[in-house]
Amino acid sequence: CVILATGGFANVYRHTNNAPGITGDGQALAYELGLPIKDMEFVQFYPTATGKLGRHILLYEVFVLGAGAKLKNAKGEDIIEKHGLSDPMVLTRDRLARAIMREIAEGLDVEGGVVMDLSPIPEGKMARLGPLFPSKRSVDRKAFIVSPTTHFCMGGVIIDKNAETSVPGLFAAGEVGAGIHGANRLAGNALCEVFTMGHIAGRGAAQRLVEMGTPRMPRDEIAAEKARLESLFIHGRQGPKTLARSLKEVMWQKAGIVRHRDSLEEVLQRIEAFRSPDSKFQVTKWTQLIRYLEFQNMLLISEMVCRAALLRTESRGSHYRSDYPAEENDHWLKNIVLHKGDSGMRLESVPVSLGVVVPEEGEQRA
Repeated sequence: CVILATGGFANVYRHTNNAPGITGDGQALAYELGLPIKDMEFVQFYPTATGKLGRHILLYEVFVLGAGAKLKNAKGEDIIEKHGLSDPMVLTRDRLARAIMREIAEGLDVEGGVVMDLSPIPEGKMARLGPLFPSKRSVDRKAFIVSPTTHFCMGGVIIDKNAETSVPGLFAAGEVGAGIHGANRLAGNALCEVFTMGHIAGRGAAQRLVEMGTPRMPRDEIAAEKARLESLFIHGRQGPKTLARSLKEVMWQKAGIVRHRDSLEEVLQRIEAFRSPDSKFQVTKWTQLIRYLEFQNMLLISEMVCRAALLRTESRGSHYRSDYPAEENDHWLKNIVLHKGDSGMRLESVPVSLGVVVPEEGEQRA
């Protein structure tokens, strides 16, 4: 038995707080095996991150803003008020991330972000809020720059109630699986998912092992894969790391927080260009081989995101289309499922089951 626990794919974007290497390898592996993948258009962006590439996030920004902090653009305008987000009920992370990105797109940014001004917060409240900030230095300055970052991915491998995929003995736990969070993840639910789904997948794999015999060692397949990997060592013009950086940038700009048909189609064209025989890679050592294999997975994952986002002609959850800004329940109470077909990627929309799920007695005890 195998349990996929490779996380999401936030590193296909230039700005992310995910650890390096989270490049959708589990989703790509499952897709290449022929497993169905769904919800790839749903990517969650955190609105208030610090650092050049959004590596550190300001946790629970709504508490900081509620205490009196202001978000200001280069003109000193209050972004919350400007975009009609003063009501706490409408101040969601998605709306705030889009508002900040609009300011950046309009050239009203400050060094690529907006200013989080802490000076209006009373000292007593500031002391209680201190643990939420990435560093004490940012609190002492009373003002620092924040910008959105890629945070969590809802899309992944389809699993059943035992966390098992459609391949017997192959399980998925955590962010690599799909369907747990719907179109958007609620705050804190990722930690809950880690504990519950890890337990369920581990228990399911242990039970499945009892039913399975000793596997045959596929020596011919291993030898063929070894030969394939060795054939990838070539001299070229560009290293995989340089190409990955270009892909991450175009995904951030064109298929990130705000999407449009034209921008998504542009990304797909760039992906085809990356795959062109004219793109000469350089792989001369094993570290470059790892980067190259990751880059191939990133291309596949990026294509999944863009094709699913193009098909969903509405805005829902973390997916926002500026050309289709409204949610369309009459047409889009559906999941988009991706399949590997003989002639390329195949997409289908599957109606969402809205029935009530009642745990069985054994599941309630577990």
